[in-house]
Amino acid sequence: NHAPEPNARMVVRDAEKDDATFAIVAEQKIAKGAQITLAYRDGAASSVDLLLDYGFVPNKPPAGADRRLLAKHRDELAALRAVPRKATLAELQEEGLDPTRREALKLRAALQLALDQLPAGAQP
Repeated sequence: NHAPEPNARMVVRDAEKDDATFAIVAEQKIAKGAQITLAYRDGAASSVDLLLDYGFVPNKPPAGADRRLLAKHRDELAALRAVPRKATLAELQEEGLDPTRREALKLRAALQLALDQLPAGAQP
């Protein structure tokens, strides 16, 4: 499973071969029965990357990667400011949300948080 601070990493063996294999290597002692976690894309993925590539937005968004993404697309960020973050978070609390809608709202909330954390000169 993905975690921003994983307890393991994946090592690819003979990556240049068609029959390459991989190993999961513990980065710390992992208790019996505990979940093994990896940082997808070496922890450099933004919330958008994780949603597009893996189908989820993490509960603890990768703020640094999200801020870098937003800084590259400053002209296109007015839509994030159009809906207050409080409204996004309130809608996330609603019962019976469609799973796709829930992930879209989590993405909007993660990007709104990252936008709020951009240095003043970098904000649109």
